[in-house]
Amino acid sequence: MQFMFADCLSLISVDLSNFNVEQVTVMSQLFKNCESLQEVNLYNLNAINNNYLIEFFSGCNSLIKVNLTKFNTNNVVSTDKMFFGCKKLNSVDLSSFNMTRNAIMTKMFQGCNELTSIDLSNFYSGRLIRINEIFYGCSNLEYADLSGINDEQIGDSIYMFNSLPSYGKIKIKESLYKKIQKEIPDTWDIIFVEDKKENTNKK
Repeated sequence: MQFMFADCLSLISVDLSNFNVEQVTVMSQLFKNCESLQEVNLYNLNAINNNYLIEFFSGCNSLIKVNLTKFNTNNVVSTDKMFFGCKKLNSVDLSSFNMTRNAIMTKMFQGCNELTSIDLSNFYSGRLIRINEIFYGCSNLEYADLSGINDEQIGDSIYMFNSLPSYGKIKIKESLYKKIQKEIPDTWDIIFVEDKKENTNKK
């Protein structure tokens, strides 16, 4: 299914709900550069054998609504640039995602400048090694729950944000916060999460 809808410049909406893709192993660039695509329904897409979501929606700069409920991501190892350049996407529900095998999240939301909130509390992966520039260009992001992000395999030199607004809130493990502290405005509220315990602190 790689490149299946790529460069379909006039495509406006797609409904693949309940589509049987159990044997598919690569779904990268599926909707890449679908510049007019506004709505995608992938409800209950059983992609249990899929390993890659690289550039899945990359360049979909008109995308505003995505249904990823019950999208099976159990074996995904890379979401590199998954929503890269989705500049009209305001929010996306990723609560169904299982990211325990995912190792690469580089530039996953880069250029999503209308994104206002994101919840990655369920994104725990002991294999995560790359997360650089995940939110670069997200200049309207006001709330981020990164409590599920495990930074044990991530080095100290990482860059996740570069243009956050003056005020916002972030939920994050203290160990990861220490690595990106300079990227978060002093006026943001920080909620530290360690071992399922929460401590609130304002810088």
